[in-house]
Amino acid sequence: MRVKDSWTPRDSGSYRPAMVAPRWLGVIGGMTWRASAEYYRIANELVAVQSGAPHSAYVTMVSPDFAPLVRALAAGRPDDVAAVLVDAARRLAVTDPAVVVLAANTAHLWFDQVRAEVRCPVVHVAEGVHRAAAEAGVTRLGILGTTATARAQVYRHGIGSRTEIVHPQVDAQEALHRLITVDLAARGPCPEDAALLATVAADLVAAGAEAVVLGCTEFSGMRLPLDVPVFDSTALHVRAALDRPTCDEPDSVGTWP
Repeated sequence: MRVKDSWTPRDSGSYRPAMVAPRWLGVIGGMTWRASAEYYRIANELVAVQSGAPHSAYVTMVSPDFAPLVRALAAGRPDDVAAVLVDAARRLAVTDPAVVVLAANTAHLWFDQVRAEVRCPVVHVAEGVHRAAAEAGVTRLGILGTTATARAQVYRHGIGSRTEIVHPQVDAQEALHRLITVDLAARGPCPEDAALLATVAADLVAAGAEAVVLGCTEFSGMRLPLDVPVFDSTALHVRAALDRPTCDEPDSVGTWP
């Protein structure tokens, strides 16, 4: 039986957060500028669905240069990446956001360091995915993302005891990593990318995955011809952030805008 596909911001008006008070969404920009733009777009689409045009999201963003991060990762200097993200978190904290997100899956390797720099909630990218998986009743998740995301087991954050994570085989994972860090970083998506994703995703399903996670911001919005749910981690991440109570609102969620 086909399970209904997960929610995306392009779906009809199904997103209805509770109405309390305006809050600012803080975004630490993604590992490419396109990732930052995708988070901004989705946040505004959600607000437009909830409140109607011409409403838009309250967003504060700090987005560092991507090139030094690429060089640091390639040279095996993760502490240099952490320093950049911690500096971004400190700059963002000055704006007093209500909730913060990291606009990149790989950046969640340094989630704890970022969380230590701000007083408000920092929402992990896995949170929305695990919520969607629970709603769909699936317990085996296939992950499409960078090699760093796979090795660090980013999607094991907050995982339920019954949930299993399935990663691509080594060759397929290397192809995905090159696509994300070289091709998509330079040019953005093209039709051939969806074909590669579909092939790797089909292999994950054959290996027992009951749903597939688009675990890279640059994959957001891609449609895969699968008979299992496809969870857009970026869209679900933004939605989880907009739903999250703040330090000052422990029992409620806010209004966006």
